[in-house]
Amino acid sequence: MRFRADEKKFSNKVLKNIPLSDSTSFTISQNGQIAIFDGNTFHEIVNNISALSAAWCAIKSGSQILIGTTNGVISYDTETKSFAKMYPQLQNLVIHSIAQSSGGIFYFATDKGVYVAHENDVMLLSTKNGLPENKTRVVFCDSKETLWIGTMQGLYFIDGDSILNFNKKVKLATGPVTSFSESGDGKFAFGTFDFGVFIYNLNDATAPIVNIRQKDGLSNDKINCIFFEKNNCLWAGSENSFDKISFAGPDFSGVPVVEQFNLSTGYNISRCNNFNLDFSNNILVATDNGLIKINDAGENSTYCLPALRITSVQLFLKDFAWKKNGFDLNAQNGLPINPTLNYKQNHLNFTFKAIYFTAPQNILYSYLVQGIDDDWSPPTNHDIAYYPNMSNGDYVFKVRASVNGKDWTTPVEFKFTIRAPWWRTKIAYLIYVLFIAGVVYGLLKLRTASLQKSKEILEQKIEERTKELNKTNIELEKLSLVARETDNAVLIFDENLNLEYSNHGFANLSGYTTEEIIALKGAHIRNISYNQDIDDILEKCLREHKSQIYESQLRHKEGSIVWTSSTMTPIFSEDNNLKKLVVIDTDISQRKHMEEQLKGNLEERSLLLREIHHRVKTICK
Repeated sequence: MRFRADEKKFSNKVLKNIPLSDSTSFTISQNGQIAIFDGNTFHEIVNNISALSAAWCAIKSGSQILIGTTNGVISYDTETKSFAKMYPQLQNLVIHSIAQSSGGIFYFATDKGVYVAHENDVMLLSTKNGLPENKTRVVFCDSKETLWIGTMQGLYFIDGDSILNFNKKVKLATGPVTSFSESGDGKFAFGTFDFGVFIYNLNDATAPIVNIRQKDGLSNDKINCIFFEKNNCLWAGSENSFDKISFAGPDFSGVPVVEQFNLSTGYNISRCNNFNLDFSNNILVATDNGLIKINDAGENSTYCLPALRITSVQLFLKDFAWKKNGFDLNAQNGLPINPTLNYKQNHLNFTFKAIYFTAPQNILYSYLVQGIDDDWSPPTNHDIAYYPNMSNGDYVFKVRASVNGKDWTTPVEFKFTIRAPWWRTKIAYLIYVLFIAGVVYGLLKLRTASLQKSKEILEQKIEERTKELNKTNIELEKLSLVARETDNAVLIFDENLNLEYSNHGFANLSGYTTEEIIALKGAHIRNISYNQDIDDILEKCLREHKSQIYESQLRHKEGSIVWTSSTMTPIFSEDNNLKKLVVIDTDISQRKHMEEQLKGNLEERSLLLREIHHRVKTICK
């Protein structure tokens, strides 16, 4: 229930409302006006000292109500109905917040720090004596007499003689702290100007801090005021809204449930300034639009949904004469009833309209086409949906509306069908299948005939190849027999010039088997050969593709010297790559021995002839 005053007598920008009795409360407006609210009407109290400056805060202390203004502190006595100026030291200062301890000490938050007043003594707590920040915005004295100070740079509290930084203690982001409230079981909450609401357990420092923000359903992260209510509830006020925060579990555990009071729920609020509880346990909300009373059961939070309907269905961004073209129309909304469209009529536009008089500017829409979209579109304020180039099929267009982005109306539906073109009908697909089957059958027949012919050619080639292989095998057997039985050494090297075979003739000639010579000297021909010019001989052989003959002295395994005459023959593939290298060594030691003897005889004869010639020459002389 909203209560508004006659603007000519009392401002509706209510700063705070303080209950005085079962039926009356003390009300202060932002411009400094004061009134007594009797439950229905605001009765202004005339200031008997001077016009009040703009008010910022107020607190009740016994029969006195202290009012913080832009020009110090003023008190109002509810018994004598009189005003008085207090604490001259605070004149010309903006009093942002007032707190009182159980011992009667008052704390005043100002831009110069916190003023502490006890009876007539006033002292200043500032950066000069330990306070980290002078620009204080809220002070709060909890049930344990701990003083909490909210500043533009975070939250501080006094522990004995020390001023501690609460943000650093619990590792919270630094930001302006705007308001406090304490529950009856040792928990307190504080509101911030950037990070929403924090709830802290004074009795259990190990319990986690609960932070509730806009992402959790809060209307705004910039909090002006907060208030604990019974039944595990917390109220938070901000610009254009206030919220009721409830928890499923005890001690503010579980997922928070946030109930918003703003334009989306029928509350036109410019700013929420303060909460209080009257003697009937009703919530009194001071706003810039008057005083709002919410009963103990919270019936005033009922949410209203906008009225929604689809206004038109267009084809290709143009209106379509549905009735003229033979479609039946719905008598209530004028739309065609389950229309069936041909495949060319596949560009549809849907327009829709929602009505919500409280906040028409907040209306949001979300839509989908069942059969195309998997999920609802993002909320938008546009009241038209475009669906071009739709395929054939059965579709249902659905649209819903909301004013807060969370609570949505029941979707409004429009069913329609788009026929397939003739080339995409069942008969067309059957023809396609039969045609493809015929083509496949024809291709299979051609393929079978081709495979049969290839098979015959392959069999013929296999037969010819078999004959060639048999002939080759016979020749290889002969060559193998020759290689085994010949006294000559036969060595075969692979394409990398590594030894892969040697016959018994090589073992007889050198005294080594293939394995022994490889283990001793290595597999490469350069390592096995005893000829010092083997590199030149090998290079010439491979370059000219011709056999090369050379002689070498081979050292037998037992130490004797064996003269060999070697024939090196390369074997190349069709693509001119080396396949094998064959070296045949013949023992020419006996021939070499005879050549040495013959050479010796010739030298003796030559010497004898020279001697005879010399003697004859001497006799003649």
